[in-house]
Amino acid sequence: MVRILSVEDIKRIVAKEGLQSILQQLLDQQLADFKRWNDFSKSSRHATHGHNGVIELMPIHDRKYYALKYASDHQDNPSKNQFTVIAQGILSDIETGAPLLISEMSLLTALRTGALSALASQLLANPNPTIMALIGTGAQAEFQILAHHLLLGINRFQCFDTDPEAVQKCCNNLQNYEIDIIPCKSITQALDQANIITTMTSTNQKHILFDVEQVPSGVHINALGADTIGKTELDPHLLTLSKIIVEYLPQTSIEGEVQNVPLHHVDAEMWEVASNIVKGREHHEEITIFDGVGFAIEDYSTLCCFYALSQKHQIGTLLPMTPKAQNPKDLFGILID
Repeated sequence: MVRILSVEDIKRIVAKEGLQSILQQLLDQQLADFKRWNDFSKSSRHATHGHNGVIELMPIHDRKYYALKYASDHQDNPSKNQFTVIAQGILSDIETGAPLLISEMSLLTALRTGALSALASQLLANPNPTIMALIGTGAQAEFQILAHHLLLGINRFQCFDTDPEAVQKCCNNLQNYEIDIIPCKSITQALDQANIITTMTSTNQKHILFDVEQVPSGVHINALGADTIGKTELDPHLLTLSKIIVEYLPQTSIEGEVQNVPLHHVDAEMWEVASNIVKGREHHEEITIFDGVGFAIEDYSTLCCFYALSQKHQIGTLLPMTPKAQNPKDLFGILID
């Protein structure tokens, strides 16, 4: 039997566990999996580009599970009253290939990305950050804010978006939390005195959101907007002056901010920092950048986490998605039984 998790099932699990607990569990699971990086068979995602967007397959496995996420990214979807990113995931037994879990992953991707950014900030930012600038307040903004608030204790978020209604949406959705969300009229205003900068705009081209001179000393940047060829947000000169951490260099070199600079400027992959092989931050004034494009190990962590939680709470629908073998050599017999 395969456990199916719908959007409503994910909401029920989050309600039972609490959002802070969910984010913490996702952070802890991702950290643990990055630390055992060499246990995984890895590859860059397979991307199919259409005229309206991209559809991607993101596989990874270790000796226990095979995980695969199907994700689509279509920038004009909001005009059709659909989310830009739509995703589903599957977790299978590596020994038999039998599927164990099929889950929605639009919500789960946003949750895991929030937890991942908080993990990057935890490993790379200066201690005790108090102000985060958020450039781009689309569908994932609240997840970023709450992950940094609930897990790192940040209470002030200076937000800018070219669409003021998107910022107001964040204010409305998070009004019950003790958070100061400051709508900003410019990126310069949002960056003022920030300890952490998170960029996640929907630009579909090589774009420079701010100049090097605007970046506060010692800031940490979670650069999340770049996730495909030709789509970037940061000044290449800033990249050459900063410590850069990526998830999986073969993929990030094609899709991330670092597609705009020689790869010798990349200092490490995330697993090396998580495992203390590479020091995350050398000194207080250093500028650090997490060039996060999204990698399959994070989806593996998330599917494993929610598979365990779905079993714990007995949430989800069990369906016979594979034939039951009375005689493993007689598949046709199932049709006529």
